[in-house]
Amino acid sequence: MNSSVSTIQKAERETTINFSVEIVKEAINTILEELPFKYSPVGKGKSNDVFNNYQFSISRNMNPAICNVYLEDAETDKTKIKIIVINAYGAVSSNSILESILNDYLNLLAKVLKGDSIEAEKKKATTSGILWVLFIIIFIIIMGVIFLI
Repeated sequence: MNSSVSTIQKAERETTINFSVEIVKEAINTILEELPFKYSPVGKGKSNDVFNNYQFSISRNMNPAICNVYLEDAETDKTKIKIIVINAYGAVSSNSILESILNDYLNLLAKVLKGDSIEAEKKKATTSGILWVLFIIIFIIIMGVIFLI
């Protein structure tokens, strides 16, 4: 497994896994469908099944990022996968945070490929989304009270 991090705030990993491209594509689509609060396509048409590449946003705490995934047939029933995680537009995160985001995604992808349940991740993502909505509502109320005073 090759892992490199550059000074332009991106994390990159390239590896070959023992699953066919079709199975990996199914796993990626499962993650995008099952965890839309955490992994969501960036704009319309950012996933390309013909060229086997995907682009989606990843939100992790206060660190939004963009993930690009490229798949390529390596051998029979093997896929070369390249993943690049960069800061979302206007966001600033350290390389170590981006590397951690990449590792979290790879661990989730491995779970789906092995057929393990991702119910805990779904619950965590939903709870996290609800907490952020509540935080924003409370912040707006507090700011409104401050400006009224």
